[in-house]
Amino acid sequence: MGSPATQLDRALLQTAAHHLRPIASMIAAADPGASVSPRSRMLCAGLACLARACYAALGGRQHAQAVGEASAMLSLLTKIDDQVIDDLEFHGGPLAVGRDPIALDRRTRAYLAPTLASLRQAAPTTAEPRCALAAALGQRLRALACSRERLDHLLDTIAYGWEVQVRAVRLLSSDPTRVDPAAIEAVTADISGAWLLMVTMIGGLPEDARRPVDARESAAFYRWGLHIQTADALADLHRDTADGLVASRPGVRLAAVEPTLWRRAFTSAELGPLYQGVCAAGLDLTTLPDADELDRLGDALAELGLVPTWLRWIHGFLAWRWLVHPMCPRELDEAQLGALFPDRLGRELGRGWAGGWARWQRAMTVADQRGAAGEAEPCLGR
Repeated sequence: MGSPATQLDRALLQTAAHHLRPIASMIAAADPGASVSPRSRMLCAGLACLARACYAALGGRQHAQAVGEASAMLSLLTKIDDQVIDDLEFHGGPLAVGRDPIALDRRTRAYLAPTLASLRQAAPTTAEPRCALAAALGQRLRALACSRERLDHLLDTIAYGWEVQVRAVRLLSSDPTRVDPAAIEAVTADISGAWLLMVTMIGGLPEDARRPVDARESAAFYRWGLHIQTADALADLHRDTADGLVASRPGVRLAAVEPTLWRRAFTSAELGPLYQGVCAAGLDLTTLPDADELDRLGDALAELGLVPTWLRWIHGFLAWRWLVHPMCPRELDEAQLGALFPDRLGRELGRGWAGGWARWQRAMTVADQRGAAGEAEPCLGR
């Protein structure tokens, strides 16, 4: 049978590969420059596990294939758009001359608007290939939905997620010594919370799902989102710094005690002191949830079957990527595994990744280098 970590890893990879095959040509057309790497495509498509788990827990059986495929499409559509708006050339970064937050919001919203409109209308609103993907997804969501109410609820959540991205681009690309910490806390929760929620909600669309995701469960996704997006910021600290997204939750907290490290890292690519600073301040440990919080979050989603387990997997996977990053000064030992993965499942996941997952990561990196130019980045937590 293998350990829980091994079972989850295998299930995610199998689910991702299964759902990528039939939509591969649509994804390739929507992302002609291959900005989303093969590894990222695999991990994004793996989020279909969330929708399928939700669907099964709510009694669904007949439409698992369609639910999984639609959720993989939604995950990848958002990733394709994110590749553009998160880029330094798009938002200019914290040191841009004449930086205008209102103008940046308008620019981001205008870029995202065609995919959202195509999805809502289930028809392309422009000739852009990404709009064809969004329209195809909109058609599938309409076919899956047993009622207009359930469909509209999902579409409204997706629209909120698009608007979260507008706010995220402006805030995360700000000077971390000047941005409002409370605004960063809120947007951190919203980024991953809305994304993972909208993907999961597809499992509540079909008629044989006895109900949609309810308000209490939706709120739990945003609590999960705070932790998952924080772990993502740590895991992608090097890439986000290069892209000028320096005002993450850990970044703002570090700037409060070491206000110059972010600027040195951004302007001169001096990343070593930045990583040292995060660890010296203990920000990787103090911003991660303890075992009791993870238990409470799991209880809040208990009626959704394996959904909380998959969220724990996502969070743990990102924390693991932080720990094994070449510039992270933490030691890969039992004490650090215990600190980053405080609950029983987390410890099993951490030990599992210390074995087989690292080998898969290396294999996928080789595939990326052969199949696409540039560094590949996992997409989990956006």
